[in-house]
This record gives sequence, C-alpha cells and structure tokens, in this order.
Amino acid sequence: MQFDIIHDKGLLCCFIGNKGYTNGELHKHFNLNGVDAELVSVEYALSQSTEWLEQRQFFCGLSDVKLKQHVVAELKSHNWFSIVDKSSTLPFYSVESIGYNSLMLGVNTVLDSNTVIGNHCLLFGVFLSHAVTLGDHTVVAPFTYISFYTIGVGVCIGTGVSIIGRSNANNRISEYSNITAHSRVSKDLIKTGTYHNNRLLNSEGSLDRHIL
Repeated sequence: MQFDIIHDKGLLCCFIGNKGYTNGELHKHFNLNGVDAELVSVEYALSQSTEWLEQRQFFCGLSDVKLKQHVVAELKSHNWFSIVDKSSTLPFYSVESIGYNSLMLGVNTVLDSNTVIGNHCLLFGVFLSHAVTLGDHTVVAPFTYISFYTIGVGVCIGTGVSIIGRSNANNRISEYSNITAHSRVSKDLIKTGTYHNNRLLNSEGSLDRHIL
C-alpha cells in the first residue's frame, strides 16, 4: 500500500466524512490494497452506539477546522489513526513525532528531529525544518516551507507559502489564523486573523473563513 498506518490499533478503519475528496480517495485506496475500511457520513458516525465506536479506529480528513473539531469533540473516541504517505522523506521519523488523526499526503520532508506534528493535522507536500511545531488541527497546503516556527492550533496555510523564522527567536503564528497562498511570513503574527505576508488583512480566522 502507498501509505503507512500510524497509531494502528488493528481495528476496522473508518473514514468520517463522505463528502470530502480526501476521505473518499483514501478509503478507495485502502480497500483496493486489502485494508478493510469503511466510509461514513459525519451524521452517521455521531449517532452510533458506544459498542460501534469501540469496534473501529477513525480518521477524518476534513479541512474545515470548525467541523473537524466538532467531530472530534462529539465522537469521544480515543481510537484515531494517522496516515503517512510512503513517498514522504522523514529522516528523523518516529511515531511519537506525529499526532493522532493526522495525514501526510504527497512528498513531505521533515529534516529535524525536533519537529512535532500535532493531532488532527493535514499536510499536503510540505517541507519542515529546524524545530517546527504544528499545533493540533493545522492544515498546510502544498509547496509550503516552514522553518523555526511554532504554528498555533487550527492555523490554515495556503499553497506556496514560505514561513521562515530565526534560530534565536521563538517565532509563532497565532491560533486559528489563515495564511493566504504565496505569502512570505517572517514575523510573529500575534493576533488571530487572515494574513497575506506579515500583514493582517482582517480579523477572520480559520473558524470564520475556510480558505482551503
């Protein structure tokens, strides 16, 4: 199979969210490669019994931060698995560095053993180096480079973004911010909102405005 299953509990793999492209394609790929998996709607998953939940391990690839947080909070399950594309380059790869219900799709590169990827994150062809921390529910679009930064919870980063901090500073991006495509970020972004480069465009964050 093209993917490694991380935090695998050996249970039936259940993809939550049958309207999203990512869930649908992953579900199809798993079944074609001999992994028993099912695809259900958010509404169906949240209406099931405790017994049903205990028989499954879950993945939710929705990029809508607000909706995914709702799913995670309401499902009340500890059985989340993560998915790592085998084409990713992870010289310092370890299970402990990748959270639960996170996806690394495409050619992602991690070049530092201090890099931490949180829970419920989506990474699509991203380059991470030099002590990068991605908070829970972070979504990063393709062709993005991040170095020497702490990315807050629920931050959404558009395509082709460069986020480069300094080795002697704790650079960070405030939780639930949006970074628009092709931005160049080099400063602390301390207020939640939508940014282009280092400039705050408005106060709408990822819970207000879905940019991906």
